[in-house]
Amino acid sequence: MYRTIFIKPKLIDSGESYWAMFYCSILKTIAYQKNLEYRLKTSSLQEYRGTLNYPANFFNKMKNNIRNHGFEYLMIDYLRSVDGIDARDKLVSELLFQYGIHDFEYTHLNIFKLGEDSSLYRMIEQFDDPDVKILTPLEHHAFSRMGRILCNGQTRPVSKVAESFLHSDLLIMVSDGKNHTYGFVGEVEGHHGEQLFRSSYYEKNGGIKGRYTTFAIGASDRKKFDDVVIKDNIVLAKDEKGRLILHFSNSNAFFKSFKHAINNMELCLSGHFSNVEGLDDSHNKILSIVESGWEKNVQDLIYNLEKIIEYDIDLNEYSYQTDSDEGDVIWKPSPIAIANQYYLHKLNSVG
Repeated sequence: MYRTIFIKPKLIDSGESYWAMFYCSILKTIAYQKNLEYRLKTSSLQEYRGTLNYPANFFNKMKNNIRNHGFEYLMIDYLRSVDGIDARDKLVSELLFQYGIHDFEYTHLNIFKLGEDSSLYRMIEQFDDPDVKILTPLEHHAFSRMGRILCNGQTRPVSKVAESFLHSDLLIMVSDGKNHTYGFVGEVEGHHGEQLFRSSYYEKNGGIKGRYTTFAIGASDRKKFDDVVIKDNIVLAKDEKGRLILHFSNSNAFFKSFKHAINNMELCLSGHFSNVEGLDDSHNKILSIVESGWEKNVQDLIYNLEKIIEYDIDLNEYSYQTDSDEGDVIWKPSPIAIANQYYLHKLNSVG
C-alpha cells in the first residue's frame, strides 16, 4: 500500500503574497474562464457589476463554478510560490520516482493551464515551442481528437501537447536545465475533489481522462483515505491505478482562506463592499488594491496582484532547449513578466 504523505503546514513568509494568490485566482477565473454562466464582457469589474442583463445575485449563481475553476488558477500560482514549495517538491519527486526517472534534479519549472475552456489556451500559439517529453499512465496512450497518437514518453512541442489535451486542466513541466524536460498532465477539482479518489471519475466519456492523467489536485470534505485521517490536512495519496492525488481538506486553513476570498468578492460584486472582511493587515492591503483597481482594466489588476506574489521561480528569465545537437539551453529575458507562458523558469530554491 502506498504511504499517504502529509504536507506539513508552512509558516507564511508574506501575508500579502498569501492573500494576493487567492484574489488573483478569482480574477483570472472571471477574466479567462470561457464556460462561466455570466462572463466578463467588459474590461473592468465596475462595468461587470453594472451589466443590466445579469441578475443581482449573478456571482452567487456561479459561485461553485468560480470555486472549481478558481482552484485551477490558484494551483498554478501556489505550486510556483514559496508557500507551495513543499507540496510541489513532494508531488514532482513522487511523479519522477513513479516513472523511474532517477539521477535527475529539476532546476527549472513551469505550471500552466490546459483546456479549451480557458482563453489562456490560445495564448501559446504566439510563442516559440520548447520540446517536452509527456509521460502518461504506463498502460495507456494519450491521443488527440484529431487522431494523432501521443505515446508514453514521446517528445513533442508544447503547443502540440496542448492540442492533444483539450479536456485536461494543468501541465507541470520540469527540466534539469540541460537535456531533459518532462511533462505531467493533471486534473483539478476545487468543488468535489472527493471524486478524484473514485475510478469512475476517470472512466467518464470513454475513459479519456484515465488515459493520460498522472496526477490530480482536489479539495473536499473527505475525512479518510485508506483508513488514514486526512481531514484538516493537505496530503499526497495514490489511487489504485497509481495516480498521485494532492488533496486539500475543506477545513484546512489554506482552503478556508480561498473560500473567504470568494465570499469577499461576492460582497464586492453585489454592492456590499462595506461588509467585506479582512482578516489581518496584509489581507486588508490586498483588499485595498482590489478596491483601487475596481474601475480599471481587470488585466492591470491581475498584474498588480501578481507582482506581490512571492514566486519560487525567476520570472525575469526563462529557458528552452534549442535544436542544436549539443542540446544547449538558451537564456532570454521573459517577453511578458509574470504571465503564464510555456517557458521553463529557473527555480530560486535550488540556487
